[in-house]
Amino acid sequence: MSKYEDLSRLQKLKENGSLTEAEYEIEKYKILNSNDKQNNKTEGIYIASLVLGICSLLFASIPILGLILSIVSIVIWKKSKRRLNSKNATSGMVTAGLVLSIIALVIASLMTIIIVIPTIGIYIYNSSSVVPY
Repeated sequence: MSKYEDLSRLQKLKENGSLTEAEYEIEKYKILNSNDKQNNKTEGIYIASLVLGICSLLFASIPILGLILSIVSIVIWKKSKRRLNSKNATSGMVTAGLVLSIIALVIASLMTIIIVIPTIGIYIYNSSSVVPY
């Protein structure tokens, strides 16, 4: 049933005397605000996209952690974008989360190239060199 059908049914109950004015107002309030809880649940993923974007940017200087967080943030962005498209809505939080995630992904990739790869090269070089007795 839609909200409008529920409201018309509620109005008929009030007119028949089955509901008092106070009961009618309480039930009307419940019907009109019933979708707010569902909207709050779906908005949680939008907030998660932004928060993960911020966290990935904060931890971008830690090579592996920055990469993981930024990739997870982009995946969450993709899910939240699908929900936004199904509702034909826009959200700046989701876009901001994506932008921060992309910036963090670039920084984390550069940090990985600058720190991790040379470290592996040094390890390989030191382990392959012959040490005289």
